[in-house]
Amino acid sequence: MRSAQLICAGFVSFPNLEIKMSPDLVAKFENLVLENLARATCETGHYFSDLHELFRKMGVIETARLLMSPGMGAGFTYGFRILATAGLLHLSIEQAVIDFTHSGLFTDEQISKARATLAMARMLARARGLQGNGNPQ
Repeated sequence: MRSAQLICAGFVSFPNLEIKMSPDLVAKFENLVLENLARATCETGHYFSDLHELFRKMGVIETARLLMSPGMGAGFTYGFRILATAGLLHLSIEQAVIDFTHSGLFTDEQISKARATLAMARMLARARGLQGNGNPQ
């Protein structure tokens, strides 16, 4: 069975990335990102191994901060492109950062980058004749 199928079936957890049952904002953000990652894996069949590795090394919140930092450049990551192609941008780390705009977890620059990345992806999808969910108009 592929990893995505195992995750979808509930047989595999992400090692060292347990979902936390704490009410604090960091735990809520981490839970959202990990739940979205599991859904994205189920829906695309892609494991997002690079992201898992970053989570293990840096933690979820620090990975998000790094990916949203202005110094990371303006291109799309491979995993982000997979989500965009599948019409799953609502499961992206960028969307999670935006969802936590008023939490104080992220700087204005990081939030701006998340917004700009999603806006650019949606604009490109429209220019290619897609609705933003991977389906032709």
